[in-house]
Amino acid sequence: MSLKSHSIVSLDKQSACLQRRRIRSFNVRGLRCLSLPPAYRVPTALRWRRAFQQYRGCSATTQVGLDLENEQVDREGNLVPEPADELGSFSWTKQWYPVAIVEDLDESKPTPVNLFGKSLVLWRDAAAQWKCFADTCPHRLAPFSEGRIAEDGTLQCSYHGWKFDTEGACTSVPQAESPQQAHQAAAHPRACATVYPSQVQHRLLWVWPEAGSTAHLEAMSTEATVIPDLLHEENTAYAIPWFMRELPYGHDVLIENLLDPAHVPFAHHGVSGGGDRYQVPLSSLGQPHMLQDNHGFDTVFKQDISGKTNGSTQLQAMSKSQDAHIIFKAPNLINYKYGGELGVQIVSYSTPTTPGNCRVLFAVVMDRRTAPKRTMQLLDLKPAWLKFMDHYERNTVLDGDNCFLHMQDRKLHGEEAEGQYYMPTSMDRAVAAFRRWMRETAGPVPWAIQLGPDTWKETASRHELLDRYNQHTKHCKHCSKALEVFTVAQRVAAGGLAAAALAGAAALGAGQTGPSTWLNIACGTLLPAAAIWQLDVQRHKLLFVDYIQSER
Repeated sequence: MSLKSHSIVSLDKQSACLQRRRIRSFNVRGLRCLSLPPAYRVPTALRWRRAFQQYRGCSATTQVGLDLENEQVDREGNLVPEPADELGSFSWTKQWYPVAIVEDLDESKPTPVNLFGKSLVLWRDAAAQWKCFADTCPHRLAPFSEGRIAEDGTLQCSYHGWKFDTEGACTSVPQAESPQQAHQAAAHPRACATVYPSQVQHRLLWVWPEAGSTAHLEAMSTEATVIPDLLHEENTAYAIPWFMRELPYGHDVLIENLLDPAHVPFAHHGVSGGGDRYQVPLSSLGQPHMLQDNHGFDTVFKQDISGKTNGSTQLQAMSKSQDAHIIFKAPNLINYKYGGELGVQIVSYSTPTTPGNCRVLFAVVMDRRTAPKRTMQLLDLKPAWLKFMDHYERNTVLDGDNCFLHMQDRKLHGEEAEGQYYMPTSMDRAVAAFRRWMRETAGPVPWAIQLGPDTWKETASRHELLDRYNQHTKHCKHCSKALEVFTVAQRVAAGGLAAAALAGAAALGAGQTGPSTWLNIACGTLLPAAAIWQLDVQRHKLLFVDYIQSER
């Protein structure tokens, strides 16, 4: 990944902020205090020099803050490696995580997000680049997410009007009594906002959950879990309709669920794209094979689709393929790759937000180059503003899991999941492989906030678990717009109903009691009443729909 592919803050200005805080931002010795993956724990002096020279355009003889002379190196110039971590070389927080669909973000205002328990804010600068800051103004700790994007393209705190540029440097202190005082206040070590590396890939905004110049260097050297075929924005060969929802259970439980196709005919019985518990096809999962870096695996999902096609076999039949490769790539990618002419892939990402909660982003991807033209033409005919109808179905699918996975997550917390599970069939192999990887390599998900003894004891209400508005609608521009339209239309219909009722009352009061009068009254009231009812049904699909498994 090239240095230019990231939307990363200027190392010059960011290092100035950090150096004022007395952080050894470019001292390689400081890197040795961190738990880095092997590829970054043993960097060569030449590699670091070239990285800085490429980014800053300096010559080979220019010193850029690296104190290589004081490091212990071998004869080839490599830094002496540190001992490996106890659980292996994987670090949860030294990875890229997708946090939002770019087209759903509001460019005119900052947007709050959570990642590993950290409160962050996303905003778009004057150069049309998305940035990520800690959602805390260094002045009085007010959240930037309640602020605004100023006319000059800086992020402004709404409490006292302090402004910050894309590198986190303070540019304005309105309370200063003189320009000199304003300059001194803005240049103080504590006046800098905390900046997190960010980039756009797959039309998603990705964030690196560590801050500081060391984090920026590591982020530039680390690939996100992207899919090469879908990587380039200019590649229009693929239809990628992203969908995002907040979920009331943990990152690891979501990954288990996505690795488990056997639950589909039962948890999603009768749902479009779901399954049929009365006709469960014979299925099996192959033995998982670890990826080259040991941070993920690949397994083959086989189903007998010779009989009636429904439920979890729909994509296999559509692709004319009985097999699908299920790929887990740490820390967040689950990819179902089907064969056949459509080249169908189900791409899912899981992002840990707060303890007991996560965010899923997924899309069903088709290859326009191999799919039948009629299939793609039908898909293209559907206008973008009708995407909310597709989101109805996707929300219903997730509703089917929310309640029992929330309770499962509470039971699993603090225990070794693999020891509690009884998994005797081949369909459990992927979940077992994931739990083994967590136990032997990754360890538990780390959180940036203190967890109390009662964090995992309380369970949420059904309304909280199935709250479509807060989990999806308010984050989705298509569904939020549809909710706005339905609300306005409902008010118009209510006004029409009231007008028809008044007109009918006036006609009756005037002695007009003939059949035509009653017909006009009936049509004038029943039609708006039916519209109000139907609009209310559509609104509730964007707000809350109870999902009772026993009634399906």
